[in-house]
Amino acid sequence: MVKERANCVTQVSQSSILSAYGQNDCGQMNPITTLCNMLTFAKSQQLLPIICQTIAAISSPSAILDTPIEYLKGVGPQRAALLRSELNIDNFGDLLEHFPYRHVDKTRIIPIAALQPSVEQALVQGTIVSVEEVPGKGRARRLTAWLRDNTGSLELTWFQGISYAKKNITEGSVYLAFGRLSWFKNRPQIVHPEMESATEEDKGPKAFLEPVYPVTEKLK
Repeated sequence: MVKERANCVTQVSQSSILSAYGQNDCGQMNPITTLCNMLTFAKSQQLLPIICQTIAAISSPSAILDTPIEYLKGVGPQRAALLRSELNIDNFGDLLEHFPYRHVDKTRIIPIAALQPSVEQALVQGTIVSVEEVPGKGRARRLTAWLRDNTGSLELTWFQGISYAKKNITEGSVYLAFGRLSWFKNRPQIVHPEMESATEEDKGPKAFLEPVYPVTEKLK
């Protein structure tokens, strides 16, 4: 029925609609006359109830916030079930109130020579000068890479995800590396760093604090 009414509206010529809505010969619209004539026109086409219902739905924030989370684009029934069971997110309103529990500061690149034991996490930028896989069993097997800027060098180490890291790190390329800073033989080191390619067009720190949200293993 809605489709039939819409078709009925589209069949009305543009000139008749403008005339009905109150456009004068100079092409100017009288807003009061236009509004009244629009409502009259809608009523004559039996569209007024539909228009009123649409306006009521749009003007009611609670109706939008109560929308089930599976109707959010990209979620769907399966992910919605996980969001409900793992994070108690049932609707749009719950998602808006799902706040980060901390923020990560990636707004400042620290020169490697300026790193101190008092620094917990650091964002550094430099060129990968070497990548080496050390064979062994358990934690003896690892991947190490050296990142160098114009002030010094930093060791990056992976004990897990070695194949992935090795595939995505290229010697001679510039990267941003972020992670928890540790010290090994009085040299700075980041284990399992977050790596991001730093091209000439898009390199540098973030312009904002990065939020970290609560998540469970099933949602990763």
